[in-house]
Amino acid sequence: MTRSDRGPVRWLDDLAEAPVGLVGGKAAGLAALVAAGLPVPTGFVTWTPEGARDGYAVLAHRCDTHDPLVAVRSSSPVEDGATRSAAGLLPTELGVRGADAVAAAVERIVAAEANLGAGAGAGAGAGAERPPGQFPVLVQVMVRAIAAGVSFSAHPVTGARDRIVIEAVHGLGVLLTDGRVVPEHVVVQRHTGVVLLARAPRQRELASVTDAGVTQIARVDGGSGQVPVLSAAQVARVVDLTLRSEVAIGAAADVEWAFDSRGQLWVVQARPITTLPAP
Repeated sequence: MTRSDRGPVRWLDDLAEAPVGLVGGKAAGLAALVAAGLPVPTGFVTWTPEGARDGYAVLAHRCDTHDPLVAVRSSSPVEDGATRSAAGLLPTELGVRGADAVAAAVERIVAAEANLGAGAGAGAGAGAERPPGQFPVLVQVMVRAIAAGVSFSAHPVTGARDRIVIEAVHGLGVLLTDGRVVPEHVVVQRHTGVVLLARAPRQRELASVTDAGVTQIARVDGGSGQVPVLSAAQVARVVDLTLRSEVAIGAAADVEWAFDSRGQLWVVQARPITTLPAP
C-alpha cells in the first residue's frame, strides 16, 4: 500500500496481490482488467478523504492536467463478488473536479458504506491493512461518453453461453442504469460475431457532463427517439472487449463500457454474472 502523509492510496495498476476484502470487488475486477492490458481509466482506491486529496494530486500529474474530472464510486466488498452482487446500493458521484470536491465525495461515500454496514465480514486478512472503520472508494478519470452501455458474455436471461448481449445508450450510461430509457439491444453469436438480433433504442434524452462537472440532460437528435447507438464496427469492438474481460476475471462477465468523443472504447467495470441460469 502506498501511504501518503495523510492517508493510504492504492493504484489500479498496483493491485495484483491486494485481497478483495481490502480493495473491494469493483477495484479488484478493474485491476485484473488492467493486468490483462484492457483500456481502463486511470484511478486509485482510498479509504479516507485525506488519501483522496493526495491521490488526486498524483492523478493530476499522471493526466498532465491541473484538475481532472473524475468519477467517485464505492468499491465496497459486498457490492461485487463472485457469487453475489449488490450493485447500486451505494452512491456514485460523476463529474467531480478539484481536490476538495473529491475528498468530500469520498467522505460521503465512506459514510454511506458505514451506514449500510458494508465491509462486515469482508474477508480474511482485510482488517490488517484497511484503516479501522473505513471502506474502499474508487476514484477514476471520468469518461465523457458519447455512447455507453453494458454487455454480457453469456445471455443473462436464458443462460445461453453462445450469446453475447449488448445494451447501449447515447451519452453517459447513467440513464440506462437508472432505467430511464430503453436501450439499443443487440444479441451476437459468440463464435461467429454474427448479429442475431438488433432492436433500436427508445431514447429521447441523453446525459452528459459539462466542463464544470455538472450532469446535464439533452434531447437526442431525431424525433422518434430510435436513433441507432452503435455502428457494426463498434458492436464488434464491444464484443471483443467483453470476451477479453471474461478471460481477465475468469468468469462469465457483466461489463460496463463507454466510447469517448475520440472513439476510444473504455471498460469501466467488469464483474461476474451472479444470476446466470443453467443453459
